[in-house]
Amino acid sequence: MKPISIMARAVLFTAVTIVAAGCGSSSGPAQSTATPPTPPTDQAVAQTAKQLLAPFHLLVQRSSVGEKPDPRGGSELNLYAQPPSDQSVALYAQRFMPLAAKVVPTLFAKYPGITWIDLCQEPAKSSGTWETVPVTRLEISRTGSGRVDWERGDLARVLALNRTRPLEVAIEWHNGIGSTPVWRTATSEALKLGG
Repeated sequence: MKPISIMARAVLFTAVTIVAAGCGSSSGPAQSTATPPTPPTDQAVAQTAKQLLAPFHLLVQRSSVGEKPDPRGGSELNLYAQPPSDQSVALYAQRFMPLAAKVVPTLFAKYPGITWIDLCQEPAKSSGTWETVPVTRLEISRTGSGRVDWERGDLARVLALNRTRPLEVAIEWHNGIGSTPVWRTATSEALKLGG
C-alpha cells in the first residue's frame, strides 16, 4: 500500500474538520422563518366542503372563516350543511356522527391555521340567515377533535366530551333530535363515560 502524501493528509484533515463543524455547529438552533398558516378563503372552504358533503347528499348553505372571541378565541371555520329537501329528524340524528367524522378531521388536517370548526345541519327550507336555528350543531376545537376517535365514530363519546370538556366541545340539538332512538341511546351511554 502506498503511503499517503503530506498534501493528501492535509486535504483530508481539512475536509473532515469542515464536515464536523457543520454537524456540530455552535451557532445555535436555526431560527424558524415559517409564517403562521394563512386562514383559507371562504370560497376555498366552500369548494372543499362541497366535496365532503356530496356523499351525504348535502349542500353547502353557507361557510366562512372568522375569529372566535375570547375566552375561547382563535380562527373558526363555520360550515352550514343543508339537505335539498325535507328530511326526517331521525336521519339528521343518524347522520350527525358520520358527517362530523368525515368533515372535522379532514378540515383540521387541510387547514392547520384553523383552531375551531362549527358544523351545523340546517333545516331544508331555512332562509340561510345567521339567525336560523340549526337542527344539530357541533362546535369543536382542534384539541377537542384530538380527543375523538373519528374512525370509530362514537356518538356517546362525543356527547360525553360535550358534558365533561365544554371548553373544547359544544353540541346543540333541536327539532326533536333528543327523542330519536340513536340520540337517546348515545345520551344514556354518555352519562357512564368520562371525558
